[in-house]
Amino acid sequence: MSDSLTIPVEGMRCAGCSSRVEQTLNDLGVVKTASVNLALNQAHIELDDLNSLGEVVEALDKAGYPAATEESLVHIKGMRCAGCSAAVERALAKVPGVIHAEVNYALGQANITTVAGLGLESTLRQAIENAGYEVEGDSSAVKPEAPKTSADFPWRLVVSIVLTIPLLVPMIVPIAALPGGWQWLLATPVEFVIGWPFIKGAWHALRNRSSSMDTLVTMGTFAAYGYSVWLYLTGYSQHLYFDGAAVIITLIVFGRYLESRAKARAAKAVSELINEAPMQAHRIDGDNSVDVSVDSLKVGDWLLIKPGEKVPADGIVRWGSSAFNEALITGESEPVAHPEGDNVLAGSLNGEGLVKIEVTRANEDSTLGRMIQMVSDAQSGKAPVQKLADKISFYFVPIVLCVAVVSLLVWGFVFDDWANGGIAAISVLVIACPCSLGLAIPTALVAGTGSGARYGILYRNIDALEKTRQVDQVIFDKTGTLTVGEPKLHAVACDGDQALLLQLVASAQQGSQHPLAKAMLAANDQPLIELDHFDSYPGMGISAKLDNDDQTNILIGNQALLEKFNIALSERWQERMAAMDASGSSIYVAIDGKIQGIIATADPVREDAAAAIAQLQRVGVASVMLTGDQQRVADVLAHQLGLTDWQGELKPQDKLNEVKTRQQQGHHVLMVGDGVNDAPALAQADVGIAMGSGSDLAIESADVALMRDEPLLVADAVSLARQTWRIIQQNLFWAFGYNVIGIPLAACGLLNPAIAGAAMALSSVSVVTNSVRLTRWRPSRH
Repeated sequence: MSDSLTIPVEGMRCAGCSSRVEQTLNDLGVVKTASVNLALNQAHIELDDLNSLGEVVEALDKAGYPAATEESLVHIKGMRCAGCSAAVERALAKVPGVIHAEVNYALGQANITTVAGLGLESTLRQAIENAGYEVEGDSSAVKPEAPKTSADFPWRLVVSIVLTIPLLVPMIVPIAALPGGWQWLLATPVEFVIGWPFIKGAWHALRNRSSSMDTLVTMGTFAAYGYSVWLYLTGYSQHLYFDGAAVIITLIVFGRYLESRAKARAAKAVSELINEAPMQAHRIDGDNSVDVSVDSLKVGDWLLIKPGEKVPADGIVRWGSSAFNEALITGESEPVAHPEGDNVLAGSLNGEGLVKIEVTRANEDSTLGRMIQMVSDAQSGKAPVQKLADKISFYFVPIVLCVAVVSLLVWGFVFDDWANGGIAAISVLVIACPCSLGLAIPTALVAGTGSGARYGILYRNIDALEKTRQVDQVIFDKTGTLTVGEPKLHAVACDGDQALLLQLVASAQQGSQHPLAKAMLAANDQPLIELDHFDSYPGMGISAKLDNDDQTNILIGNQALLEKFNIALSERWQERMAAMDASGSSIYVAIDGKIQGIIATADPVREDAAAAIAQLQRVGVASVMLTGDQQRVADVLAHQLGLTDWQGELKPQDKLNEVKTRQQQGHHVLMVGDGVNDAPALAQADVGIAMGSGSDLAIESADVALMRDEPLLVADAVSLARQTWRIIQQNLFWAFGYNVIGIPLAACGLLNPAIAGAAMALSSVSVVTNSVRLTRWRPSRH
């Protein structure tokens, strides 16, 4: 039996395109037939196996005609272990049109990629419900939402404790147990009312030919409860196990409650980002302001920001001035003053001033929106070791069931003790815990990435965090990373009129966003001359032609630029260059083919740059500086910061090649930059980090984004990634070790069911609690 599907295809513009798409699809072994409609931009295919849809989409993408896809974020209620999340994944994978589904048990959500335009919302919801779970909210939502926790745990827990205490006391205090009838009466609501979610989950797992933790709990407590009922009805009421069944369920519910609270604490950072985002904005319409939803804002809208209100979108202050608390975005608690013309960020809190801003980025495109998306992506991804843990969890329950049966048979046939065999089997069922395996990694990721976001460290995805912890070399660009990136004019050497020289230099660089150009423009107080022509030579400088009477040609750059244009460099000018302050960045100015001056600028070193390099060295990470500045400038800064490895006068391609060379030597390289010229090296490095004031291209190329311009955050990003990984390793050790030790002890009859239930509850709670320790992480400066 085959499944047919219609896929929207992008990029087809002619009959040749549709023919190539059709040929590509028919060449795939997983496709039985394929026909392409150019007018509708669709491909109709028949597949033997829907699970191969991802292969079809990948083939179309490689051919240059990508399938139109869309992503959904679905919140799911009722998952109680990794087996549950695996069951949901299998159910979603069977839905025609689903390309990929990834379910995160710890967050209770599924990220689903589907073929666009199929309207699968209700089908996806039905598939999840048929698997025995509930969908919360709108299944079509793609915007991250705050993680949800169950609200019915407290009353279930209280009722369960009240009913269980009379059964539990005789187990602890040497007093007479309650009559069998009273035990049966108290245990029944605990088993069938409090324990109903476990029974329901086990039934759905059975109906879907799978198993989960609910299967183990239900079988274990049913066995204890049913055996006790049989003993009571046959007159053997002196050895009943109603107390064991009730205690097991109560302890597991209590463990779930603690686990839920701990998971909420672990996810608190992303919840704060989402919940603290403003929902309303005062949009200026003529002479009035109108309250509108933030979702309706567009670039170019003018907004009124009142004192004490949060900024609803990224924008530029067009009227007024105020100090803004940007702690939610950057982690910096000190308010930052923003006068007219300054940029302000969505989510920052206005102080006492009244301001009007023009929206530059709104909704998901704003800084806050991108932060929320990055954190959500990092938390919802799965590391390779998580996929291994999920696979183990999938086979875990059937293996445990086999162990329980073997325990019963060995005790019965070998030792002729069916009573203790039954108790041992129940203990095996109850103590086995696949939950801790499912929680070990995602809870640590949620807590670790959330803590990073709280202090301005954003990991793009799980791979970025994994690679960051492996880093052994950090390469810093100089300008804007180790230095402030705002150089000031330091000294000028020239033979003629200094004011005229500055006017010509500033005119040649008008409109440039380069930090050195800004410094020269700021130093000039003369009218700018109109530009006729401009060229940039990365790593060397610029050439320009002014539209004045003399049609002046200007070169501004280093010695390499002079050599490129065959301009003679006399010994006198070399001596004057050497005499300039070595702490500045000095460049030549040539006018109409002759050197006319030298301009030196100084870029202040960031106050925490030396501390960052020292901190990296303490954790075993070597620091390297690569810069396009002159070698002697690089030498001075390197000695000032305590660096032992640095290079100057590098072009962007040289930086890229240097990263490649170090990778070939076996190093795991992290590159830190903030400008457009850094983007190639950022992309090549194992991990790219963009500083907070960096260009959009640098941030888009980066694996980790720092929301504050503090090099010390680079060391913090490495330390947090390593600490998160250590917590993951501890969690996995505990989860595996607990089951490896606990199950044999239970099978040997060394644990009674009540103790086994307590141990099982403790396993998940301990893993989540260990992960919550990451929420107490603080960067070096806090």
